[in-house]
Amino acid sequence: MDKIGYKVLCKISDYLYSFNMFSFDCKVIKYYENVWNERHKDDGPLAVFDNIKDTKKFIRNNYYCYHCKDGYLVLYKVKYVPSEERCLYYRNGDSKNDLPNGTDFANKVYLLNFLELKYEMF
Repeated sequence: MDKIGYKVLCKISDYLYSFNMFSFDCKVIKYYENVWNERHKDDGPLAVFDNIKDTKKFIRNNYYCYHCKDGYLVLYKVKYVPSEERCLYYRNGDSKNDLPNGTDFANKVYLLNFLELKYEMF
């Protein structure tokens, strides 16, 4: 059953990339609007937030993050298909378990609505 959550992405030029790609060594995941975005074959799940409170905290702590120096953070409300896997993976196959509160895992993600980042959100 699909769930509703939030996805923090890094927008560079006209492309949307997973923020995780910049924070640790993982494969590039490019996201598109109006389609289901699926994980790479033989890769771990996609990361989403399951609540807005933890999403806002994550953005507050990373808004000026150097990982996204060529672009900027954007936020989307998403629909996602939950994954049974409970961690992310580095490119070399090691697991990454020290993730922010509110992290959930998805097999695929659909970007529903762009949410403008406004100061009063935080």
